[in-house]
Amino acid sequence: MRIKGITREDEAKLPRFGSHAEARAYFSAKYGEDAFQIEDSFVVGEGDDATIVYRYSLVLDRDAFEEGRRRLMQGSLQGEGAMRFLRSYQTVEVSLEGSVSRDPLTRCRN
Repeated sequence: MRIKGITREDEAKLPRFGSHAEARAYFSAKYGEDAFQIEDSFVVGEGDDATIVYRYSLVLDRDAFEEGRRRLMQGSLQGEGAMRFLRSYQTVEVSLEGSVSRDPLTRCRN
């Protein structure tokens, strides 16, 4: 089953979340627990301005995602298989405070 990714328009219409937990619950309910998977977390900023950002994969095509991960672990992901894998998910970043960004190259914003 394929899931439609989050567009810029969808991102602009997201509710304001008060926390990471609230945002995670929203995305898990909307897309399903198995489609919204945490990948890692990292700290952005320093001192009092520091926050934790959680990086999720929104799995759009489960078959391509699983095959791509399997091949990546085997060291055999390349060519069209690599492109199919990259199109099989969308990265969503959620800050501890609940800010959301679908673009991994852009800091989370309110």
